Amino acid sequence: MNYKEMCRYIVAREGMDWEGFLRCTKSREQLYKTTRHICMYIGHRVLHLSTPRLAGIFGQNHPSALHAIKTITNDYNNYGHFAKKIDQYICDIRTIIEHENNDYTAAQVIDITATTIEKMHIIAEAYCEITGKKFV
Repeated sequence: MNYKEMCRYIVAREGMDWEGFLRCTKSREQLYKTTRHICMYIGHRVLHLSTPRLAGIFGQNHPSALHAIKTITNDYNNYGHFAKKIDQYICDIRTIIEHENNDYTAAQVIDITATTIEKMHIIAEAYCEITGKKFV
């Protein structure tokens, strides 16, 4: 996942479409501004990008990225619900990055699939036993 893909993900999670969001990159409207700041903050925290790179995708400058990081850090520290949202975004993005970096061999995929089916079989048997339904 590159920075632009990460930003697209966050914009979608915030309920906006990417093209519409890009048309408003200079907007000071709170929703756009906060989403832009979240992208810069997470890009800094997860992808370890420089502030000019963070700001560049939005046509902003280096001080704008510094301000965004500072603003989101303050909100993160002061608002629990906001911190949970940011933590969830970071967790999701790290999971996506991990999955992109895993190149499984065919044998590994077969092993993972077999293990998953075995677990599902055990769950299905337990469900049938509890409900009295017949396991087919």
